Amino acid sequence: YLQSVSPTTAKVIWTTTGGGEGSVRVRAAGDTEWTTIVADAELFDTARTDDEVDYSAYLAELNELSPSSAYCYEALEDGETLASNLTLRTGWVGAGADEGSRPLRVIAFGDSGNGSPEQAQLRDVFMADDYDLFLHLGDMAYGDGTFVEFETNMFQVYRDFLHRVPSWPTIGNHEFKTDSGQPYRDVYYLPEQAFRDDEQEYYYSFDQANVHFVSLDSNGERIVPIALDLAERYDDDMFDWLAADLAGSDAEWKIAIFHHPPYSSSSRSPNGTVRSQLLPILEAGGVDLVLVGHDHHYERTVPIKAGATAPHEQGGIYYFVAGAGGAGV
Repeated sequence: YLQSVSPTTAKVIWTTTGGGEGSVRVRAAGDTEWTTIVADAELFDTARTDDEVDYSAYLAELNELSPSSAYCYEALEDGETLASNLTLRTGWVGAGADEGSRPLRVIAFGDSGNGSPEQAQLRDVFMADDYDLFLHLGDMAYGDGTFVEFETNMFQVYRDFLHRVPSWPTIGNHEFKTDSGQPYRDVYYLPEQAFRDDEQEYYYSFDQANVHFVSLDSNGERIVPIALDLAERYDDDMFDWLAADLAGSDAEWKIAIFHHPPYSSSSRSPNGTVRSQLLPILEAGGVDLVLVGHDHHYERTVPIKAGATAPHEQGGIYYFVAGAGGAGV
């Protein structure tokens, strides 16, 4: 599966039970000469995962790639091909691949990972289309975000999609249930940008085309302690990082993804803490669009600013709930 694909880099990750030396062969589409990259390996034993077998995760980092370009790649173990005829496309900077030649195509949904027939049905619909990014809005591993649930309800379900479309997730409440989301942090290889070392990969940002994306941790375990810091004793929490991150971007579009809806018409109440604490930072930082899950349906708002409707041109943000990924609606 692809992670952290940029205009010039990409991460290729896979797991096997073989334990041999892993490598990736890569070449630009149309070329005949391969470049081989030796992968780093990490053991995931049964004591760590509660799985039935030990396995190893392999990470191959591809560098010095060309922007907006197609590449072919293969994964190998001890020189034997495990997977071939795989392709990836690098990102680009600006309005399009050739100065506005095409839009950025994104698929985004949450609340998928319960192994239901509906999850597979949705997968079969979007598998036929091409996308540049896959944004998962949380709850990809029901019910507790364990390693086994990630394997069964995420990677096995989307295996033929994840090797060609890079996935950028945000952590949901179900992922947080096991060891405060440690399996989530172990199976994804995300940018480490947090001010605090113990919060790496819970939130991060990246750029693609003319869009700046931020992925945030909206779980109460993260949000509530910040909200209770009325004296603002700390200046290195997620909100501080977010304000600095948004201020440092001059991208044409800014999109935030997290799990819990600040606005929703479902039977659940909208998340008031997220709304009161997080949205002022997003508004001040010029965010255009927010994508969330948690509520198992689809809806969108008109632009909203400071709790009231406001034109997008005056800082109003569109909020999309896209939590119909497969769990019961």
